[in-house]
Amino acid sequence: MKEGLTGGPILLIVVFFILLFVGIMSTTLNRANASGVKNDVVQYIKNYRGKFRDSDGIDDELLKTIKESNHYSTGKCSNGYDGYDRSGTNVDNSTAVLCVKMVEAVNEFGEGKEILADPDKQHGCYYMVQLFYSFYIPMVSSVWSMKVTGQTPIVYNCS
Repeated sequence: MKEGLTGGPILLIVVFFILLFVGIMSTTLNRANASGVKNDVVQYIKNYRGKFRDSDGIDDELLKTIKESNHYSTGKCSNGYDGYDRSGTNVDNSTAVLCVKMVEAVNEFGEGKEILADPDKQHGCYYMVQLFYSFYIPMVSSVWSMKVTGQTPIVYNCS
């Protein structure tokens, strides 16, 4: 009888560590997926010189890239970012899959001036991108959402 009572707590400890291990592994995979999608988005924005939006939201080709990667984590964008959901429409709540912010690159330092741009070019900017990944524990659900960020090099003649 004594041995039967001590097996339960040990089983709970083993189950706890298995869930913790699986949670850490899924978080690692989610972050790797989010980083890959972030790199694809940054490359797309760089290649198309900042023209990733259309009248409905984000461009269909960029939306296809995000959907094909099975990236599903959502979160709330930081201040100044435009958020887009999985359908590509602009959102302001915590259902954003992708957040993008355009920052002007100017040739002088001062308030709000971020970096130096090439003085031979007319107008430059760069884009900051945020995607989300979550710490996911199986059978419990997503515990919290974290961000992975990136930025493009300076894009000239951006709109």
